[in-house]
Parts: sequence; C-alpha cells; structure tokens
Amino acid sequence: MVAAHFVVKLWRTLALAIVVGALGAYLYIVERPRVADEAAGDSLIELQPKDVASVTLVYPSSPAIRIERDGDDWQLREPVAFPADDGVVERLLDQIAETKVERRIKTTEAQSFATYGLEDNGEQARISFTTSTGTKIPDVIVGRTTPVGYSAFARVEGADDIVLTPLLLHTGIKKTVLELRKKRLFEVDAQQVIAMRIDDAGRAVALERRGDEWIIKSPIESRADPEQVRDLVAALNEMEALDFFDAPPADYVSTDPSALAFRATLAAGGDVGFRLGKSVESTPPSRYLERSSDKLLVKIDDATKVRFSKDVNALRDKRLYRCDSEDAASIRFERADGGSFALERNGDAWTLEPAMENATVRDAAVRRAVGALVTLAGKDVAMDDAKSESDLASFGLNVPVNEVEILKADGTSCGRALTGVKEADSASASYYVKRSDDGLVMTLPSYLFSRIDVRRDDLVDKKPDPAAPPSPPAAVNTP
Repeated sequence: MVAAHFVVKLWRTLALAIVVGALGAYLYIVERPRVADEAAGDSLIELQPKDVASVTLVYPSSPAIRIERDGDDWQLREPVAFPADDGVVERLLDQIAETKVERRIKTTEAQSFATYGLEDNGEQARISFTTSTGTKIPDVIVGRTTPVGYSAFARVEGADDIVLTPLLLHTGIKKTVLELRKKRLFEVDAQQVIAMRIDDAGRAVALERRGDEWIIKSPIESRADPEQVRDLVAALNEMEALDFFDAPPADYVSTDPSALAFRATLAAGGDVGFRLGKSVESTPPSRYLERSSDKLLVKIDDATKVRFSKDVNALRDKRLYRCDSEDAASIRFERADGGSFALERNGDAWTLEPAMENATVRDAAVRRAVGALVTLAGKDVAMDDAKSESDLASFGLNVPVNEVEILKADGTSCGRALTGVKEADSASASYYVKRSDDGLVMTLPSYLFSRIDVRRDDLVDKKPDPAAPPSPPAAVNTP
C-alpha cells in the first residue's frame, strides 16, 4: 500500500515538472521574442550605425552630399572634400536607426507615390547607405508632411508599403554642407607647443617654453603667466568656424599690416596659426580668419580677437608666489606696525607663533587666507626695474607695510612679497606690491591688498579674559 502511494506521488511530481518545463520552453521560444519585438517597436529600417561606411544625401534643390568613414573619423567627399563633423554624422545615423514607424499603408491600398511626395528622390530627401563590407542597404526616401498631426510620409526602397514617421525625421535629415563640415579649426596638444608669437597692431610678443616654464623672449625677457599661456592654447583649440569661403569675399583684406596674427611652434616640427581679417556685421559679431597652414578662409566669432589680443603686461607672470595651498607649511608676516607673526602647519591644523592668550585659531579663516595668498597676483606694471632707494620710496616700498613669505616643508621659499602704500590716509590711496627677488613693481587693488595685509586678530576667536572685571549691568529704564 505504501509502495503504491509512493509511485502515485512520484508520477504526479514528474508530470508537474514536465508541464513546468514545457511552459518555460514556450515562454522562452515563443513569447520572449514576441515581447522583445514589441519592446523594440516597428523600426523604419534595420541599420547599425557602426557598420555604415558611407552615406549619400540627395536633396531636391541642392547638390548631393557624400560622406565616407575614414578610420574613426568621417570625411566629406562631395560636393567638397573636407573633414566632416563626426558628431553631426553619428547623430544623423542614430536618428535614422532609431526612427519608429507610426503606421504602415500597403502600396496596394495607397495612392501614387507622388501623392505622398515619395516619387524619385522624394520631396524631402533620399538617403543611401553602404556598409564596410560593401553591402548596399535599401535607400530611405522621405516625402512631405501629413496634412494634420506631426508626421511625415516615407518609404524604404523595395518595401511594399508607405509609412508614417515622426516629424523629427523629416526635419532632422535635411543637412547643409556647412552643418556637416568640421567647424573646429585647430587640434593642438598643449604639451607639444614650444613657442608662440602674437603680432597685433605692429606690436610683437614672442614666448618660449623652457622646461615646465614659459618665458617672454621679446620685447622684454621675463617669466610668462602660465594661466595666460594655457588660455592661448585653449582659445586656439576652441576656435570654430561660423562659415567657410571657397573664394575670398569682395570685402576681405588679407594684407592689413595691423591685423592680429598668431603662430604656435610644435615640438614635432612645423607651425599652426592664423591671421585675422576685418570684422563683419552679423549676429553674433564676426570677422574673417585665414588659417596659415592651408589658407583656409572662414568666418569666426569676433570675441576670438579679444582672447588673443594680449600684450606684454597681460602675459607677464605677476604672481607673488609659486606654489599651491597644499605646499605651504609656514607663512611669515613681518609687519611695520610691530604685529609680526607666523603661521605654522601641523598636519591639517595651523598654529600661531607667537601664540595668543585666550584665543583659538580659526582654521577656516587660515585656510581662506592661505588660499588667497598663493593665488595673489599684481594687476598692472608700475615700474619694471625698481632697485634704488628713491625708486622704492616712490611706491612706499622702502619701508614696506608688510613682508610675507611662504615656505614649503623642506624650507624652500615659494616667494617673498613686499607691500607699499601711498597716501594711505586719503581716499586716493594707492597700493603696490613687489617680489623680493626682482625689481618688478605692480599695482594692487584695495580688495586684493586686504588679502596680504593680514593681522593676527583676523585669524583667531578671542575668549573672554577671566581676570578682567565683569561688565556693569545694563541700565534698565522704568516708566
């Protein structure tokens, strides 16, 4: 009896396992592909953008545009030979590949192609594709928009139906040669630049890299501001054409001796650069530019001139200290008013020397002060080589108001700066600063002078003195 019950139970278990297995197989083989297809939607065309090697765009009223893949980049082949904007081409292919069909109309039930603007190359465009293996993908023909709604008619060459697609496809596939051309004019590795020259309105400034530093070679020899040098290379790489010219416009002047010209010399050899032409009335304001390497003539944003119009004063290194906040281990303030002190770093904390009784150092205030000091720079050059007593006295630097030196942990100096004030008690007070190791005197706006004119009281919280007599109670007025 027990054995018979065991056989029946085993049979039921096996039957249930067979049913579950069959259900699982049905879901995997039949329902899974169907659900996946429904999730994917009804695509206009089966297209893998990464496999496309060439695209041809044919429009009714303009020359055909042919683009070919060249390694990782795209190149325009017709109607001009020019590097293409990779991002624009890739987005175009993605848009076509991701377009979903909203409705299909069998050709046996539809009117003529002309009714939908789908005859020949289409009212909007015909798009042809070839893959990297040489396979030709069926053309996509885009016609007119629907009378109502936000859709457009399209068809795939060889298919037996007409489809409705989102209006986004209709507008997105219409590209001009200008849109497809690569607008970025320069791609320069900043580490490869070893020299630069700016000619502007008859003035020339030459710069040269020496190791990790940049030096102004002419019209004077001086350290260059690394931030200004980096901005020149960045401005070069960020320059984009607003328009291209196959022939110079009638109002273009390429021989203007006062036109700004820029040249960068590369370590691998050769130069890159440009010459600016006259400004053009447009929105935004623009001007002509001629690229030196191939005489390519373009129109660029007029703001480009401002980024390259740098004179010696703008390019000189006017920093007072050459280190970062993390490098500062000791800061010494020698004040003419007798309030000299030092800040000493101990791990992440700072201490005052000499210490102040009944006061605690405000770490946040010290960090702000250190950060403000290491980035401090003069504004304008007041004198290039002030060394004599009379020279220094003319800027109040013969008896400095304050001398501030920043030291690293190994004792090396990041710099020592001297500050001077003229007519300190008047509304027209002037502030000056000078590095101790050269004669360059620079002006300093009052708000920047406050960053270096630091006092101990600015960096501490004072506690009440327990020995001090208590304050008298405040008077109370009674009616």
